[in-house]
Amino acid sequence: MTGLRNVPWTRVFAEGTAIVVSILLAFWIQAWWDDKQDREDLQDSLFAVLDDFYESKELVKTRRSFASARQHSYVSLLEIANGDQSNHDEPLIDGLLRDVSWYLSDVPVNTTALDALLTGNKFESLRNDTLRRNLADWPARIAFVETQVSVDKQFAWEIWTPYINRKGLYPQFWNSHNRTPGNIDTISSYNFPITLRHKVNHSKLLVDNEFINLLFLGWIIQENVLNAMTLVEASLDQSIDLLTAELDQSH
Repeated sequence: MTGLRNVPWTRVFAEGTAIVVSILLAFWIQAWWDDKQDREDLQDSLFAVLDDFYESKELVKTRRSFASARQHSYVSLLEIANGDQSNHDEPLIDGLLRDVSWYLSDVPVNTTALDALLTGNKFESLRNDTLRRNLADWPARIAFVETQVSVDKQFAWEIWTPYINRKGLYPQFWNSHNRTPGNIDTISSYNFPITLRHKVNHSKLLVDNEFINLLFLGWIIQENVLNAMTLVEASLDQSIDLLTAELDQSH
């Protein structure tokens, strides 16, 4: 009993408490550091998504200009078909035919960073429920745009191209000018490298009911593409605002 009375309990208790506190403090520091690293990683991911969305806004703007120009060409051809058939501007008709024969098959939204965020663990740590729902809805938005773009591509390859192969002459109107719809910059890589020895009168297409129906269908398809681009642009603006607010709060 004498030995027990001589044990410096106060010091033992203090040293034991210090050890426990040190261990708890180490765990707390590690947890704090891990959380800090997770938040920084999340911020980096959100910045990457934000950069992609800003890039996508420019891509959508370009696609809208492209679709709008093609739609205008469809309308111009319909107006010519509905006008005086005694005198046609054949070079103008060829140029319009070239414009409506273009299509783009890509979806103008870059989701590389967003896909990585959605499939990773960092997405669940987002504190803003509105932002989480907004980002989670993007795959559905992309699917909608893909549908409209795929319809345009299907129309181009399965309906428009076979018709022109039967009743038109691609090499003639393809060299009518050297730009893409909605773009004032000239291109050279798509010019047909041979000068034709004969030409056809494409104005005859204007009295073909099938041709007029195809112009109408093309106009509708471009209208749907434009509507899709308008919706996705509004969604990009909303997502950019939410991402910016989230990143501002985290600083």
